[in-house]
Parts: sequence; C-alpha cells; structure tokens
Amino acid sequence: MLCLPRDWHPFISNGLSSYPSRRYGLPLFDLSSICQFNSLLNAQHNGILQTSCLRLDTHGSPLKPVDSIASPEDLARAENGQTIGGGDDLSDLNTQMLLAIEGRRTEEAWHIYEILSKRNHIPSSICLSRLVCQLSYAGTPSSLTRAQKLVASLQKRKKVSLLDCNCLGLLAMATCKAGAVRYAASIIRLILKLGYLPHVKAWSAVVSKLGKERENVSLAVDLFETICSLVWKAESHSTDSKASNLTDTFAVFSARPDTGAFNAVLNACANGCLVDKAHEIFNELEKFGLHPDVLTFNIMIKLYALSSNKLKLSQVLTEMERAGVKPCLSTMHSLVAAYVGLDELDRAVMLVEALRGGTEDISRIVASDMAHLHASKIVSSASADTSGPSAIDSTSTTQMPLDHLAATPPSKVSVIPKFKPDTRMYTIIMKGYMQKGRLDEVKQLLVAMRNQGDINSLPNEVTYTTVITACIRLGLLDEARSFLHEMETHKVPANVVTYNVLLKGYCEALQLANARLLLEDMKKCGIQPDVVTFNTLINGYINIDDSVSALAMFTEMRKSGIAPSKESYTDLIKAFGKNDQPNLAEKVFQEMQQDRRVNVDIISWNALIHSYSQAGHIEGAKMAFQRMKDAGHVPTVSTYGSLVKGFAMRGKAGEALVLWKEIQARLEAKGANVVPLKPDAGLLDGLVDICVRAGFFLKALEIVACMEKHQIPADKIKYQRMFVEMHSKLYTSPHTSQARRDRTYDRRRAVEAFKFWVGLPNAYYGQDWSPQGLSRDEGPEI
Repeated sequence: MLCLPRDWHPFISNGLSSYPSRRYGLPLFDLSSICQFNSLLNAQHNGILQTSCLRLDTHGSPLKPVDSIASPEDLARAENGQTIGGGDDLSDLNTQMLLAIEGRRTEEAWHIYEILSKRNHIPSSICLSRLVCQLSYAGTPSSLTRAQKLVASLQKRKKVSLLDCNCLGLLAMATCKAGAVRYAASIIRLILKLGYLPHVKAWSAVVSKLGKERENVSLAVDLFETICSLVWKAESHSTDSKASNLTDTFAVFSARPDTGAFNAVLNACANGCLVDKAHEIFNELEKFGLHPDVLTFNIMIKLYALSSNKLKLSQVLTEMERAGVKPCLSTMHSLVAAYVGLDELDRAVMLVEALRGGTEDISRIVASDMAHLHASKIVSSASADTSGPSAIDSTSTTQMPLDHLAATPPSKVSVIPKFKPDTRMYTIIMKGYMQKGRLDEVKQLLVAMRNQGDINSLPNEVTYTTVITACIRLGLLDEARSFLHEMETHKVPANVVTYNVLLKGYCEALQLANARLLLEDMKKCGIQPDVVTFNTLINGYINIDDSVSALAMFTEMRKSGIAPSKESYTDLIKAFGKNDQPNLAEKVFQEMQQDRRVNVDIISWNALIHSYSQAGHIEGAKMAFQRMKDAGHVPTVSTYGSLVKGFAMRGKAGEALVLWKEIQARLEAKGANVVPLKPDAGLLDGLVDICVRAGFFLKALEIVACMEKHQIPADKIKYQRMFVEMHSKLYTSPHTSQARRDRTYDRRRAVEAFKFWVGLPNAYYGQDWSPQGLSRDEGPEI
C-alpha cells in the first residue's frame, strides 16, 4: 500500500491522513473517524490537551490517564537495569517515552530511547517516528545528529521500516536546510525503497538544493525523473484499477510534482547547462496537467544565457506571450543580465533605455540582430539631453543617455508591461562595464544613480560592491577603500560581501597586514565574518608561505562557530603540503571526510596527493591515488601531474612508466568505461624528463610522438643539454664486443633516434626516427 505522506507537523497542512487507518486500526474509509483522530492529534501537538486526556499506547490502544512523568531518579534506575514502579520495566519505559514525546520533552524521550537501545529493545513505530519528527523539527546540529543516528541504528538492525514516511520526509527537509543535501537525497531514496511516495514539498526541496551545486546536478535530475516515473505509473495503475484505494489515491496526489518541483529541476539543468534535458522536462509539464509560470521562463532565460544559446534566448518573450504568461520585473533583470553575460552590453543598454522610456517594443530589441536595431534606429545613438543615469554603448564612443527615449514616438506593438529600471538593473549594466575594465563609465553611472532622485534606483551595497570590485580588478586598492568610506558618508551599510571583495584584493596583492586590519574594522562595524572571509585570508597566508597564520585563521573560524567549507579544508591541505607535512594534510583530509556538510571532490583529493608527492612520500601518494579511485573519482591531468613529479623526485622511472600505461589507455579512450583524457604540456614533459634521465629513450620518443599528436611543443634544447650532460658517452666505447652490440641493438637504435630528434650528431640522418620505424630490418648500422 502506498502511504499518504501528509506531514502532521507544521510543514504540511493538516487533513486526511493514511496513518490513522494504518497505525491505529480505524476503518479505512471512515472519514469522520479519521478527521476526529486528526483533530485529537493536532490538539496534542499544540499542547491543548493535558495529561489527563485520552492517549494511545505503543500498540494504538487507549491509555489510562497518567499525571506523572519519569523523574531523573527513575531514569537513572532504568539506566542501571532496575525496574520503575515495580511493573514491567520495558513496558513502563515505552509508556514513559510516549508520554515524553506527547509532552514535547524531546530530551527526555531521547534519553529513554538510548536506555532501550542499550538493552537491545526497539521502541514502537509510533515512538520512533514521532521522536524523529521532533528531532528534525528542532533543526539544531545536535538534534539532527541524533535523528541520523537513530535512522542508522534502525538500518543496521534492518528495522527502518518502523519509521513512517512523514518523519523521514521531515528529516530530509531538515537536513537539506542544514546543508547536508546528499544525506537528504539518501533519505528520499530510502523512502522510495520502503515503498512510499514522499510528499512533493519534501522531495522537491531536496531537488532544489541539489540543483544549486553543479556537481550535484545529475543527482537532482535523476531523483526528479525517478519520482515522476513512479508517480506516473501509480496514477496509471489507479486509473486502470476498478477498486482504487482512497488512501493510495491521496498518497499519489500528494507526491505529484507541481510547477515548483519542475522549476527546481529546470534550475538544476540551467546550472549544469543541460539544454536538451531541460527541454525534455519542460515538455513534461503538459503531461502532468501543469503550466509554466513566470519563474519557469526566467529559469529558461538563465539556461540559455549560461549555455550561450542566443537564438533560444531571443524567442523567450514570444513563448511567454504564447503561453499567456506576463513578464515581470525579474524577467527584465534576467534578460539584461543574460546579455551582459553573453558580452552583448550594447543590447543590454538598449533594453534598459527602452524600459526607462516606456515606449519601446522590448520583444523587437530581444529578437532583432544588432545591425538591424541600429539601422532602424530603435535607439538613437545621439541626444542633446545628458541628464539622468547614462549608459554608454560598448561598441561606439557616443553617449546614449537613458532618458532620451521619452521623446521617442510610442511603438505600435507593446507586449511588455511598463517597468522602470531599478537599482538592480543599473547595477547589472555597471557589471558589464566592469568586465570590460571601463572604470570611468562605472563611476559616471554611480553618480548619475545617486543624483537621479528616484528611491528605487539609488545605489545600494551591491552597487558599491560592484564599483569596489572594478577598482580591485584594475589594482586600485586605495580607490576601492575610498568607496568603502563613501558608503559610510552616504549611509549605505556595507555587508560581508563588500568586505570580502576588498579582503580578496589585499590578499591578491600580498598585503596581509592591511587585510588583517580590515578584518578588525569589519568586526568593529558589527559585521560578522563568514566562511568566505576566512577562506580568503587562509588562502592569502598560503600565498606568502605562512602556514602557521593560515592554521591560526582556520582555528579562529572554528572558534567563531563557522563551519568550514570544502575550500577551507582544501586550502589547509595545500598549506601543509607546501611545508612538506603530508601527515598533517592527511589528518585534515580525514576530518574533511567525516564532516557530512562537506562533499570531498576531486580538487581535495588532488591537493592531498600533491602534498604527498611534493614531500617525496611516494607510497602515501600511491595509496591516496588508489583511495581516490575506490571512492569513484576519475583522475585528472593534475592528479597524474602530481604523481609524475613525485616519481621524478625519487627517481622512480618504473612507477612512472606504469602510470604512463594508464594515461595512454585514457588518451586512446579504449573501452566503454574509459574516460577520455586531454593531456597538457606539464604532464607529458614530466614523463619525457623521467624517461630521459633513466635512459628509457624509446619510451621518451613514444611520449614525444604523443605530444606532437596533441600539438604540444617540446623543449628540445632542454633535452639536448640533458643528454649531453648525462648520456654523452653512452654506447661510445670502441672496445665493445660484437655479442654485446647485438644484445643492446634496440637500445642503441633508440639512442640514435633520440639524438636525431634533439639535433645531435647521429647515425639517423635521412632515416625515420619514430618508434614505429625502430626495427632490426630497417635503419642504419650502429
């Protein structure tokens, strides 16, 4: 039977639930009994009913009124194995646990649960489910850890089916909100494995959170498609069945995707630039009887912008009109930001000017090419009026003030509601100027926004942060600091992002003393640093080889109650790696693995492997490399490069050649499960270096041929000098016997071929030196 996932806690509205009929023995279709039970349950949860009211025991039977609760002495005796009140100890503990849960005494209920667990006794399904709900609803790190511990214990005992769908859905939402999105996704998978359908609010929240991180986009899409497939099959079955179960019907209905769920997965597709998959999902809206809303189209604008699909972007407004959806101000923001991101600042300026004039056909500006727009003079390139905020065309030197369009004749076609550009829209244009390094235009637009007098277009903290970012990109740190003081003068409160941008500028300029002073000023202004603040400072100290200060900043971040991110751990691993302390780097990495809020990615693994390789700890690097592959990560060029450097440091040419075989297989992409690899100059040059030093000239030529295939230039002068210094007298003795000459024939030919390649005197002038041509039947006598 499919469970009806109606959360009886505040996340989902109260109503018909399948749990009374399934848990408490009420008639399946007795709607009045179900509604009466829901009212009773809601009253108990809201604290309306007192302890003398009707309660149900662990088997769903009415309990006698109980006015007392378990005292600390009773719990202590129970923990020591003594009975409470002379009755059945386990039964009394179950009763006390249920009473504690009903009284919202979660701490007491958890303590009783631990006592029962130590005695290898599992509480009832009702107690367990409600305890997980209360722990999830609390939402604190300690309560969520307890809930996860309870679920893990039941999974270990293969009793997780005692938990109902509601409590697991609530746990998924709570852990998702706390940042443990992958764990939340695993809980949704567990619900499906138990044969339930989670409520759409629970699983769509997880899909939304997964889709915000590019590395989790595939997980979000897969989870969405899995649940939609199950819902569609369940609906088809209930339609075909003559005697459809009422609770099953409501269960399927509550799990059915809504427009918000579709928007969540479409946003995931946008972040992953999955255009084809997004179109496929967009077309499924009609399959579920849904219609796109304005947010749906805004997400599609984001998708086309990130995937550089200008054609589809130009058709969005037309599609919105066809679907009967009116654009909103956020749609205009998305369009302007899209064209700025696509390096079409000219068109973005035209959109802002047209919106400010309120007389232009926005659809025509979006759909037409720039040459046609200039030819038809939709936006004039000259005006005598220069008052108000002015945007400057990115392709011409003529100013185009934003208010000159007021005199333009109105367009015959107007499909866009009239919106006035606001602070956010001007700030987006300002970012376009910033990307082109046009600081003067950024300053002019800032002054114009401040003098315009429109409260909706006054500069805010985001505007000033954009100006400060532009100054920092040009290396103007003093001017950037002056804009921070200007914010104070105009009473625009700076936020943590503003300070983080300025801190990054100081750290990139290696001015860590000024960065530390700015951090103190930040605290004095009442702005609390975040994880980005500390990551910036940690990375800055690493750049000046001050790992002690980097570790101190990491410790200070911990003491401030800020959870480290994967960047925090990775930067600290790099710091210890630079100081040849791979053991400390390993400890940081293990702590990172134990942190459920952090997803260990390939960059973190590469940092660990590099720390071992840089210290010459080859065995540690190889073990970390194998652990990385066992964890499901595919090595990158950086991974192989770190290992090759470590092998070169220790002279492990044999290990390098074994690694070259794996690299070669990926370069040739042989096999269905082989992930292709694109080499770089550092990796192949390092391999050639090892082979030449070890005298493996045939392998060196093999790698050189690979470099030429991938159009990677090789430093022949470097290898020429290396050969002269290390192998100039190789095979030059006139006293070598003929028998020895025969045994070393192939190696002698490889040496001559290598000398031919680097341009040294050899026996191969006019011959083929490639590895394929090195056979005994061909070539000169050596």
